[in-house]
Amino acid sequence: MLKLLHHHLDPSSRLLRLIFAEYKIELELEDASNWKRSDNLEQIDAGAFAPILLNDKISPLIGPLAIIHHIEDNYQPQNNSLIPKEPKDRAEMWRLYDWIMSRFNDEITRYILEEKIGKREQRHGAPDPSVLRAAKLNLKQHEKYFTYLFASRTWLGGNDLSLADFA
Repeated sequence: MLKLLHHHLDPSSRLLRLIFAEYKIELELEDASNWKRSDNLEQIDAGAFAPILLNDKISPLIGPLAIIHHIEDNYQPQNNSLIPKEPKDRAEMWRLYDWIMSRFNDEITRYILEEKIGKREQRHGAPDPSVLRAAKLNLKQHEKYFTYLFASRTWLGGNDLSLADFA
């Protein structure tokens, strides 16, 4: 059985859990905090961060893209992939995936998680309100872009459900 080392609030981990559920793939979950390094993570790879996919048949897959490609290559249902077949649609899906998983994460999610969860787990004091205010202001700009995209599309990435929507 596949095992996913993950943090329940990490966006990449959440994305992978959604994909596994969508494809109806059985999965064992094990908590792994990127703020509290465990021996389990260190034994897999000194630089490893969750999410990590473990299976007896393959070496550990580290990071969301390696895991996504493994899922798509080995488990995707026929004609029901979250990655579009058409190059133009696929390019748009990857553009939005990158925007959400990189820029949105860097400007909003990471601030909130590090301030509210990371500091608590590392015992580094209370969250900094100015950092949380900055994340809130950044969120307003991203909400405008989401609104713009949804005004002309059925789904975030286009007319069909895709990985961009899960991100």
